[in-house]
Amino acid sequence: MKLDNRDVGLAEDMIFALKNLIAIENHAAVSYGIGKNKKFFQLIDIIRRLRTKWIGLLVKKENSHLWCISKHLLASAEGMLEIGNRFTSTNQENEASEAYEDANTLISLFLILNEIGGDHDTEQVQSSA
Repeated sequence: MKLDNRDVGLAEDMIFALKNLIAIENHAAVSYGIGKNKKFFQLIDIIRRLRTKWIGLLVKKENSHLWCISKHLLASAEGMLEIGNRFTSTNQENEASEAYEDANTLISLFLILNEIGGDHDTEQVQSSA
């Protein structure tokens, strides 16, 4: 199965799924660390295999640094969305907006580095930093 890198909609759907798989993997690791319950240890293995399978359609495996950077970009984007949601729930709109913008910046960098969609120039990406 090959992904058409021009199909940004499919890539975006995959990115959302991957971000959630990364979050599940991290939550399972923390849960295992707290309670040593083997079901979380087993969950980590299953989720990691799924994440690896699907990220492989977006990221070239022969470049291990790009693979790792891509995973961390998606994990960071998911974290920024969660931060934005928390700020939103406490009516801190400016902080929420910045977190959401930074999440979009991280996703844009993922798309650019993996040459998905249109322009592949990191200079086009703006950050609220």
